[in-house]
Amino acid sequence: MAQTIEIKRQLHTPFLLRLVIFWMIIFALFRFVFLAFHINIITHAGLFPAAQSMIAGFRLDLSTISFLIFPSFIFWILNQFVRRRIITVLNMAYTVVVVFSISLLAVSNIKMYHEWGALLNFGVFDYVAHPHEVLTFISTSQLFLLIGFLILYFGFSLWLFKKIVTNFSAPVKNVFLKTTLIIMPIVILPVMARGGLQLAPINESSAYFSKTPFYNHVAINPAWYFLHSYFDLKTTKNPYVYMDGAEAEKRNKNLFLKAKHHCFNPEVC
Repeated sequence: MAQTIEIKRQLHTPFLLRLVIFWMIIFALFRFVFLAFHINIITHAGLFPAAQSMIAGFRLDLSTISFLIFPSFIFWILNQFVRRRIITVLNMAYTVVVVFSISLLAVSNIKMYHEWGALLNFGVFDYVAHPHEVLTFISTSQLFLLIGFLILYFGFSLWLFKKIVTNFSAPVKNVFLKTTLIIMPIVILPVMARGGLQLAPINESSAYFSKTPFYNHVAINPAWYFLHSYFDLKTTKNPYVYMDGAEAEKRNKNLFLKAKHHCFNPEVC
């Protein structure tokens, strides 16, 4: 009976809001565990920055969450108009895959940070393609412990999802309220994704607050950093090109001509 009452209470909270709360807790959990595993660094660098690192990446967390919950938002909209079990199953399958992926990324970061001194980026797959190189960083016993820790981390995350999110809310019958609940996320999620209404989209520097790189790494959302590194690798455009090649060549020649006519060192000229 108590469990039924708890589920009903949860379902009164908008589905997307429950998802946001869930993911905020998951990312806070990662930072807490990450700090706990690197307590030796904290003892040297200080406790107060460690507390700051728990909240410095708030905007990056929201940006990441907006991407993670968007598919569930689509499933929720479908569920409002079409009551089919397959929609719930697909949403749950998506959730399990994403939660496992985030758990794997979190555990891998916790383990590998000690060796690499940086968060994992998409380049890690270059090592995955060569397993013998990966095994140089970890013994067999450590590997089994890591797998056990991953299972525990993943299991706790799913349990937390069940406690906080549960499932879709019942379809909203009020047309005005239903329309509002659909339109509001369509407006809010893109703003969350880019980190606000500022001119440039958010990047990892928004989480930087300390002169100690470790605390900045803690503040950065690991999922955001990992996915952002993927798009950086896919980018073929030179980020340092600001003008047409012909125009750049023309200006370059003009600079040399001016230098030739205003040479103050005859030995060099």
